[in-house]
Amino acid sequence: MLHRAEEPLYYDGEEVLSWLAQTQLDAIATRDCERDDCFFDAGAAAAATAPFAMDGTPNSLTNPSTPKKRPRADLDPDSTPKSHQLNLHPRPVLASSSVEAPDTDTTSDSLGSLSSRISNRSSRSNQSKRTSSPRKKEAALRATTQYPVHRRPIDSEIKPVLPQPLLDLLQELFDIGNDKRAVIPSHLRGTLPAIWYNDPNQNHNLFFPPGKTLTDDFTLRHRHATLQTIQNHSQLCEARLEHEAGWNELVHSPILSDALADHGSVHFRNITTCPIRASYNDPDAAVSATKIDYAMLLNATAIDPARLRSQLGDVPVTHFALSDNAPTPLAISIETKSVAADTLTGSTQLAAWVRAHFRHLEAVNCALRPRNMEQPGQGRLPALPLLFAIGSKWFVKVACRHEQKTIIYYNSLSIGNTSTLHGCYQTSAAIRRLADWAAQDFLAWWRDCP
Repeated sequence: MLHRAEEPLYYDGEEVLSWLAQTQLDAIATRDCERDDCFFDAGAAAAATAPFAMDGTPNSLTNPSTPKKRPRADLDPDSTPKSHQLNLHPRPVLASSSVEAPDTDTTSDSLGSLSSRISNRSSRSNQSKRTSSPRKKEAALRATTQYPVHRRPIDSEIKPVLPQPLLDLLQELFDIGNDKRAVIPSHLRGTLPAIWYNDPNQNHNLFFPPGKTLTDDFTLRHRHATLQTIQNHSQLCEARLEHEAGWNELVHSPILSDALADHGSVHFRNITTCPIRASYNDPDAAVSATKIDYAMLLNATAIDPARLRSQLGDVPVTHFALSDNAPTPLAISIETKSVAADTLTGSTQLAAWVRAHFRHLEAVNCALRPRNMEQPGQGRLPALPLLFAIGSKWFVKVACRHEQKTIIYYNSLSIGNTSTLHGCYQTSAAIRRLADWAAQDFLAWWRDCP
């Protein structure tokens, strides 16, 4: 047990002032952090650095109060998480931004300067958050000078300016999502749940003709049970207003897994923590891309990784950093939201993300086809389908570059709703069809080079 010394205690002024400065800076870092579990750790670390308690005894405080987060009206609770890191063990600070140990006769001036710098930092942080409003970002995306975003309805009388294979794909997806294409084995008729105003078992368009399905009965019924679980989880997430993370775990990941099971050329990955490479992001922070949730990628076995990397040179295979730096080109970007989320946030995320994707494909095109870039029509980039899930509802958008613009066709095509069992079959079939497009048309774009 420690006892107070008999002689008077003397405190090192530099050590005390340094601790005060670091405590205030840590408090700001804690306030800026959006993860609730960071609050206790940041506050405890700040208090633990105090040399002495107020009564002169060694400090034993381990759970100080911490600043509360300021309410943010424009914050989407289900936005794809951003990377926030607290530096609880700061490096030696530079003169331009540090609080140096003052002389005894300039203590008050130094603390005043510290307070001013902290105030400026807080002001800049709050200003940055205010400018991240989805509406402001959408306006900035439309007003930017380099490939501004133009949104056009896909269901207009004028046919979209897209390649014919992609138009055929959109027609198939429309048929799948509107009960016009078979997606369920015939012998499972009668097993679909019916509601008082609709019995999907009576819709002949949903079922394959007898004998058309070659998969064995056990496999079909096992998949049927899997989709039933996804349906139940969709209804559960809707009932309890689940956040995006819960939707992703219980519904979105399982339906993607079902759709892409045993696909030889395409797979999906969760990329919520994968940042865009700086060379492909927009230098303007107002329109810079944010992270998205999932990526549908070409398998490495579908391409020749060694040959591809030798042709690309310094150009990476993807415009974002995968954890293993896998040579798997991105085919289809997927953004997901909960039912209660702001849909405009997801739309702006996809728009900013696909602009970075096009910027990367442009660099890839220059590396793979350097001789063709001078010829009209040879440097054209592929149009890109985009998947957008809002709770149980899945939609398809399409983005392309045309006449120095980034065109995004909206009024998204509905491809399924996982809150019903036949909707799960439709959603899975549509995602599978998109994967087939990626394995054919999109893969051909990567392979079709000298």
